[in-house]
Amino acid sequence: TLLLHPSKPHPLAPSCSKQAKLVRERATERAEKPPYKAPAEPPVRPATMPMLIPDDVRAKAEIYTGDAAGQEKTRLMLAETELPSGLLPLKDIIECGYVEETGFVWLKQKKRVDHYFAKAGRHVSYATEVSAIAEKGRLKKISGVKAKEMLIWVNLHEICVDDPPTGKLHCKAIGGLSRSFPVEAFEATDALAVAVTGRGFSREAEGGGSREAQGGRRRPRPRRRR
Repeated sequence: TLLLHPSKPHPLAPSCSKQAKLVRERATERAEKPPYKAPAEPPVRPATMPMLIPDDVRAKAEIYTGDAAGQEKTRLMLAETELPSGLLPLKDIIECGYVEETGFVWLKQKKRVDHYFAKAGRHVSYATEVSAIAEKGRLKKISGVKAKEMLIWVNLHEICVDDPPTGKLHCKAIGGLSRSFPVEAFEATDALAVAVTGRGFSREAEGGGSREAQGGRRRPRPRRRR
């Protein structure tokens, strides 16, 4: 046993009192500290921001409304730039604008269109708003067009063909990725079924229609004699 003078404190007493005081202070801090709250999630932003065409740009543009006029002007623009006729397979076009001075073109459709180019083996997605600068053999500064590469979607920013023509079409994505395909893979299969007025007609109507449409019936083949 350790015998100490009654007037002297125990050597362990100061340290024990300090430790107890520290424990009490920490307990008080925990009690006064507000409960943990998870940070609020950031607001969900739309995938694509609405396209805002400045008033000065709209003043210089040729603007067409309606799907019929939009389809006609889209085909005309692709023909003038010597690009494949099926490169922009949009549907239910609301508005189409073109600024001849700069080549800026924009297209607005009711909903997104996902198209599969079978000959190229590629899925391409067209947003509700697509824009680009059209030049001879080239669409640059494209927005609203994505192509599926392996398992991811990449934003295309330029589509062009060679000059002089080599039969190849080049698609360039943001980040330096580039792919080349035959031009014919992006030609519209119904190119002959779209008139200049924008009204379509079936291939049967182009060829005069089927026998049933003309009011006639196919004659049965004669049976062979045994």
